[in-house]
Amino acid sequence: EEILDDALNQTVEQMGFDAGVAFKFEPHPTPPLLMTHQSFEPATAIDLVSSYTIAGQGIPAVYPEEVIAFDIEDFQDEKLRDQLSQLDFPWLVYIPLSAKGRKLGFFILGKHERDQLSPEGLSLLSSIGKQVGVAMENARLYEQAELAAIAAERNRLARELHDAVTQTLFSASLIADATPLIWRRDPEEGLQNLEELRQLTRGALAEMRTLLLEMRPEALERSDIKSLLTQLADAFFGRVHIPVSLAIQGDCTLTHEVKIVFYRIAQ
Repeated sequence: EEILDDALNQTVEQMGFDAGVAFKFEPHPTPPLLMTHQSFEPATAIDLVSSYTIAGQGIPAVYPEEVIAFDIEDFQDEKLRDQLSQLDFPWLVYIPLSAKGRKLGFFILGKHERDQLSPEGLSLLSSIGKQVGVAMENARLYEQAELAAIAAERNRLARELHDAVTQTLFSASLIADATPLIWRRDPEEGLQNLEELRQLTRGALAEMRTLLLEMRPEALERSDIKSLLTQLADAFFGRVHIPVSLAIQGDCTLTHEVKIVFYRIAQ
């Protein structure tokens, strides 16, 4: 949407038009989606497209693959002619937006004065349509890459959740089940089991908090370095059952960037 909005504004301004709208193609049977407009009534633009004035009456509609200029008198729809007359647009230009042979959308540009496009003007508008199409395709690929990265990160967190927290909670569950029997036989050993159970559940909780920090980076900014390091130590013990002694002396204010560096090193 940002790309189309900027491209439409630049095209209208640089090519001497007075108004314009941008549409993006959606899968059939959904009609083209109005993305942005400049000095052009959205309702009129939608009527212009939905009536297949440009695309013809075919279903699914087949839109032109080249730049086409329209005079208001070319339109058979009287209501549409009246709408365009009220906006004072006797002349319109259709510009396809495409990339690698794929139709992605189109611009409709309006002018208050009737005009004729020179071959150079037609070529330039066609080139603009292809450049905008490439930008749209790049934006789509970038969004796909972002979604793939998000999915990969979620899968990583899910694996860590399963490998670390689930295993720890399973161990804690076994100890909890056995502790009553052990307590009746040997209270001292039962106390040791309770201490191990406390450490395991504390480690699982710390591990969960660590994973939540990974999912919500803004939480890292709110936490102080002492809390973050304590959490890492508890999570480590919960994973591998090796006690960690953590000693933090003094207090200071760290910038977010420095704090994250210390946290990542400790991690």
